[in-house]
Parts: sequence; structure tokens; C-alpha cells
Amino acid sequence: MKIGIVQFAPIPRNREKNIEIAEHLTERLKEGDVDYIIFPEMIFTGYMFESKEEVKDFVEDGETGVTVTWAKNFAKRINTFVQIGYPQVKIENGKELYYNSICIVNPKGEVKNYQKSFLYSQDEKWAEEGKGFQTFNFPELGVYNKVGPGICMDINPYRFEADFEEFEFANFHLEKGTTFIPCSMAWLSSGSENDLINYWLTRFSPLILKKNTEDYQPIVIAISNRSGTEKDTKFAGGSCVLKIEGFKNLSLLGILKETQEGMIVVDTEE
Repeated sequence: MKIGIVQFAPIPRNREKNIEIAEHLTERLKEGDVDYIIFPEMIFTGYMFESKEEVKDFVEDGETGVTVTWAKNFAKRINTFVQIGYPQVKIENGKELYYNSICIVNPKGEVKNYQKSFLYSQDEKWAEEGKGFQTFNFPELGVYNKVGPGICMDINPYRFEADFEEFEFANFHLEKGTTFIPCSMAWLSSGSENDLINYWLTRFSPLILKKNTEDYQPIVIAISNRSGTEKDTKFAGGSCVLKIEGFKNLSLLGILKETQEGMIVVDTEE
């Protein structure tokens, strides 16, 4: 499977310009170059919203919004899956509810949405919790057909209050037999690049420590994180692709540095 990972520093509240950046960074792609491409969390709007009032002009419908429509067009043009984060509005029981979401669009332009389940403190200012972790089945991806998307805080302990070793996200996907975990993130900078990668690996340790069996399938984790600074908050970059091929058998297939803006494409079978 060929995976594209995009990383850049969005201009807050400027969807038009951020779309231009995304298109510039991916302009070399042609049909067949990637099977699945991942963009960061809320990458066309910026992340640092302080209230529902502040985000209301940027929330989008999960089928026809600006971000989803762009992703549909991209997916059909390049013949790929596209995952990208955006602030979503849903009408539930006659009430408008806002979510920190990602859409996953298949090459035909068909959309699945996933709402962030574990909210970070910044999300709690405007977003509702999603209904829980999910796994989608995409047969087009072969052995990586069991896809379990995540959004940033999802991989942490719930509200940083749950026991660190509950590993809620990783254990959910261990139980489901998920083979591909694509994560869209706006992860904050708090240390070195090595510290960042090691922390992410720790949060996925139930999958890394899974014992080999006769029907063991490799697991790929792909993280698209944003870079840059927004409202004095610095983001960590470090977007990467990791492959787990057996008990404690782990490979780093590609990585973008903290301040890099760009795209990497990796083939999980090379």
C-alpha cells in the first residue's frame, strides 16, 4: 500500500489559502501514486477555536461542506482514499451539534465520517464527544482493509484521567483486528522528535507487543500532524509512517521533521 502523508502550518481561518497550500504540496501526484493520503486535523481552518460562537462560521456538513467536497474531488482525480480533518456540524434531534471530525473519501467519492471520541481541552470549548472508536472495512486496501482512524487525543488516556495503561484506543483496535490506523493530528510540541515518536509508540504498545500467530497480519500506523504555531501554541510535526510486522518488530518507513512542510509517500511493502 502506498501512503501519502501531508504536513504544513495552516493559516488560521483561511480555508481558501490552506487549500492552495495543500494543492501545491500534492501537485506532483498522479493517478496510482498513492492508495491512501492523510491530511492533519482541522487543517483548512486551524485548530485554536475558543468557543462555539467562534467556530460557527467554519463548521461544515459531512457530505457537502468545503473540506469534504474538496476531498471528494481529490479522491476521484487521483483515484485514492483521502482522509482530512474538519469541524463538522450535525443536526441531531433538531439541534445543531459540532464535532471535531475527519472524513474518509474513497476513490468513487463516497464518504465516511468519524467524530473525535476523546476531546482535548481545546476541543471541549466547542465540540461534542463522538460516539466511540470505529473500524471501517475498505476491501480495496487488501490486507490493510480494516481501517481504524484516530484524531490526536484519541490515542491518549480519556481526559488524561483514565489509567495510562488502559490504552483504550490501541486495545480497541487490537480487539477488532485493525490492520491500518491512519491518524489526523494537531499534536502540540513538548519535547524532542525522539520523545514524540517514543510517546506515540508507547500509546500503541498493545499492538506492538501482540504475539505472533499463524494468521498474524502486519499493522501500519500513519500519522499526519500539523506544524507551525497558532495563538502562541506550537505544534509538533513529526508526521510519520510506522509498520508493525510482529512481536516487537517495528519499522519507521518515513518521517517529516517538526518544522517541515511537505508530503512524503511510502510503500509499506518496500
